[in-house]
Amino acid sequence: MSRLRLLLVLATTTAFGCATAEDTAFVPIGTDSGSPDTSAKFDTGEPDEDTGLADDTGKPPKDSGISTEDTGAVDSFVADTGAADSAVADTASADTSVADTSAADTFVADTFVADGSADTFAADTSVDDTYVADTYVEDTASADTSADADAGSGPTRLYPGAVTLQGVTTDDWAIVADGTSSVIAIPLSGGASQTVATSASRLLISGKVVFVWSGIDSYGFGTLRAWTATGGAKIVATKSLAPSTTNAGARQVAAASTDGAWIAFTDGGTSGIWSRYADFKVASADGTAVKTVFTQYIVFDGIYDYEDWCAPKLGWVGTRFVTTHCPGSGTVSLSASSLDPAAGTATTLGTNLGTYWTTNETGTIVSLLTNYSSISGGTLRVVAPTGGAATTIDTGVAAWALTRDGSAIVYQTMVNALKRSPTASPAPTTLVTSGVVTLLSAPSDDDKFILYSSRTAAPYDVRLASATTAGTGTVLHATANAAIYGDAFSADSKHALYFASVVSPDVGTFTAHPVAGGSVISLGSSAWIAFATSGGKLVWNDDHVGTTTSGRATIRTRDMSSLTGTVTTIASGADRAFALSTAKDRVVYTLSGSSLTNGLWVAPIP
Repeated sequence: MSRLRLLLVLATTTAFGCATAEDTAFVPIGTDSGSPDTSAKFDTGEPDEDTGLADDTGKPPKDSGISTEDTGAVDSFVADTGAADSAVADTASADTSVADTSAADTFVADTFVADGSADTFAADTSVDDTYVADTYVEDTASADTSADADAGSGPTRLYPGAVTLQGVTTDDWAIVADGTSSVIAIPLSGGASQTVATSASRLLISGKVVFVWSGIDSYGFGTLRAWTATGGAKIVATKSLAPSTTNAGARQVAAASTDGAWIAFTDGGTSGIWSRYADFKVASADGTAVKTVFTQYIVFDGIYDYEDWCAPKLGWVGTRFVTTHCPGSGTVSLSASSLDPAAGTATTLGTNLGTYWTTNETGTIVSLLTNYSSISGGTLRVVAPTGGAATTIDTGVAAWALTRDGSAIVYQTMVNALKRSPTASPAPTTLVTSGVVTLLSAPSDDDKFILYSSRTAAPYDVRLASATTAGTGTVLHATANAAIYGDAFSADSKHALYFASVVSPDVGTFTAHPVAGGSVISLGSSAWIAFATSGGKLVWNDDHVGTTTSGRATIRTRDMSSLTGTVTTIASGADRAFALSTAKDRVVYTLSGSSLTNGLWVAPIP
């Protein structure tokens, strides 16, 4: 993940979650209900980096392309039931994945090109058909033998059938749901798929681990399974708090370590007259070595917890999990602790929090806002993930973002100024004296620029400020009709990215604005979401057709490092939720509506 200086905005009482770069957040299976910090936008796996940004009411960056991170991010999971092109053995023609009647077919991956006739992949009655990825070529009879889904220069179909993309793990497994509430994992490199769950209602992707909840009761507790590519799916809890369907970003209820070895989650859920309680646990990803860190802490307070204030905000930082929590009894107040998964112990990082925690990309520091008031703001502090004395940065803070290495922090004050301070030896300096009402982004990848607005709520104008040097902001887009859906800067930090003239259902003109000045470049109209890959390369989808709950769009790319760069179409009419591979060199998407092309696809980014 390219940017994890998580940004939190406190202009409202909305809860802004926190997570690590590996998190991608959840969506209710088979829906397009919105991912954490996005409103029906696909969360790319950058859960909150997209940030609290504006009024984190569910639609800061339609971030990540997946269930993210913001996360990601995650959402545009268009349910599609209109195709027969399934992975099951059948005896029909017209693009059946297999046609044998003697044994189960091993479904691996395939690439398909319509040539006007039925594309039969394998038809024998004596042995199992192995469905392997083929390159982008036309064939009409023989089975495909290429095992590498990346072998061709064009799109490759990895899995046929009516499926919706839920996200991509950091070890490059695409996670999809079918129309029967089954969740399936498919390797982007080609190979056999794995069943994650046969009955699921919500999921969350954290790094290499997929968490799936089923059998959720009226209090929000259900059976939790954790899946990894190496260990498969394991039941790890029977009364685990599931992600929220109405306020997704308010709960990061499970997390995994970067290497996928450790997981953190809740179990033992109970309900009282007003509140709900659960144990906070850590374990190996296979569900063994379970240790209870907190017993029966409040995870939902019926009197004050309208925004899931007490729900855990779990993430991985360095060598530990970090989470917020409320006590099991007494006055409801929010604290943050780091959890040692090997020892099963907790270290307090901060108390009386006004919101949640954030970390930098390398996981060397945790930032917290304490003693928050909607009138006076809060006290901004930083602390090591392992604990120790916290360092106070400043007071009267409303929103903030760490630099990539955590050596500095850029923040907005309650009097609408933009400031910056080193984190080791605080020495705040003012970057912009006034007019910074809402932060729209974290700093660019080179930590030199940041976007903000002079408005308190959407729609926004868009302004650019230096994140290092004092000056005045530059107006990039003066009209209050803009938003940021996805990444706010190109990876080389040379272009600011935003959507102008936004209309329902949250589509607009995708725009790239040179930070050094120059002509504004409109890249696509009716655009849904956009991501930066490497250098000046951008990937987005436009020509959107659909509603707030589902839609299709055309995926395109352009390298902005060249003034003469041209727009290249990757996929036309794809379901609007798409994701990038971990290396950001491939696009992962689904097609629906035709039995000839339905399924999960991957394509290289030229």
